Amino acid sequence: MCVHVLGISAVVVSGYDAVKEALVNKGEFTSDRPPVSGDGGEGKKHTMVSPFVRVCCEPSSFGIGSLSYIFAKYGEMWRRRRRFALTALRHFGVGRRVIETRINEEAYHLITVIREYDNDKPLDLRPFVNNAVSNVICSLCFGQRFEYDDPKFHKLLDCINNLFSAGISSWVRLKFPFLRKVPFLFTGLKEDEKKLNKFMSEIRLEHASTLDPNDPRDIIDTLLIKERSAEQIDGKDVFSSVFSKRGIIELFNAGTDTTTNTIMWIILNLVKFPDLQLKIQQEIDQHIGQGRTPLMADKPNLAFTNAFIAETQRVFPVAPLAVPHQISDDVRLQGYIIPKGTMMLANLWSAQNDTKYWKDPEQFDPSRFLNPEKMFERGDSWMPFSLGKRICLGEQLAKVELFLLVTNLLQRFTFSHPRDQPEPDVRMQGVMGMTWSTVPFKVKISSRS
Repeated sequence: MCVHVLGISAVVVSGYDAVKEALVNKGEFTSDRPPVSGDGGEGKKHTMVSPFVRVCCEPSSFGIGSLSYIFAKYGEMWRRRRRFALTALRHFGVGRRVIETRINEEAYHLITVIREYDNDKPLDLRPFVNNAVSNVICSLCFGQRFEYDDPKFHKLLDCINNLFSAGISSWVRLKFPFLRKVPFLFTGLKEDEKKLNKFMSEIRLEHASTLDPNDPRDIIDTLLIKERSAEQIDGKDVFSSVFSKRGIIELFNAGTDTTTNTIMWIILNLVKFPDLQLKIQQEIDQHIGQGRTPLMADKPNLAFTNAFIAETQRVFPVAPLAVPHQISDDVRLQGYIIPKGTMMLANLWSAQNDTKYWKDPEQFDPSRFLNPEKMFERGDSWMPFSLGKRICLGEQLAKVELFLLVTNLLQRFTFSHPRDQPEPDVRMQGVMGMTWSTVPFKVKISSRS
């Protein structure tokens, strides 16, 4: 489907076959990113838009697309930076037992805080889940976690939440950059950007003053070390100081918002389907019990738990259209020639609801992910993290967080619908900002131990 948005020509690729062809088979021609309004980092002004790109960036300070992991133009600069990010995540624990320990420690703090509240009163879990997920990212990026009542931590998360929920404001500000200078217009968002940039600048300075190049403590340290390497491509620094600032903001923002939203969709569906929640708890009790913390080694035994998480991500993908792509050269997709320079939106939601691959896709049915032996099995058309060269950078971390945080919560609590609250319609409700999130809701929490 071809669309025109604010003067931009775009093609929306829908259905699993078309999405796979575009992102995997023809990925060499579809993996670029559209430029955005503001300085492009090469002395020219860009006019295409992405609703995600301006998060926490000051266009007067540095170019947006060129100084990014997610939004950078496809090429060698992007490859080196992405390779660095993946290596850094692995070095500081992703894919190893150490990250399990960090996430379980955070789950302990989350459970402790929830227990401090009156269980007779409905509770909005989002702030607590957001704190826990953010602290996992903090431990990787900053080498520390924050107490949930830390005012500095609260300000940081408020800025991120405001920027990610900006929605249409982001589109308007990207398309018409001169509006940013209009007094009182977008004042709150501009202030949030300044606060977040100030916070990250202070963290960088603190790290720089105590840096040991032979013993990096976290991702900021590794970025500071990379800056000193003076690595260049065509005379441009691969790891400049402005990139390291932008990169750490991007990793922190994306890793916090998407996982928090996914967990909130999971909790909403647990409330909606109490019989399925009970089935997960019985599985946890059988294979883990109440006497120890869940581990990733338990994952193969918790087939239905995995299926419930996967089904939530299928029906409620937090990035249903992924991040916009751009065609870098004329390419044939599904028999059509898509011209160079066209923005491409990959409709992940359609692929995960394609009746060719999913029976009754409108039904919430975790059992579709269980094979005849009742073992967990994902189909190829499940793609909440996207596909191809631009697949989500934090996919492995997110999968571990989702499994461990959800199993920890259901090991200790039962979530139910408060009698005095209107029952949410999970299929119809949601808020589309920079990602797709649940509407605010409260749950009744009962302790299981």
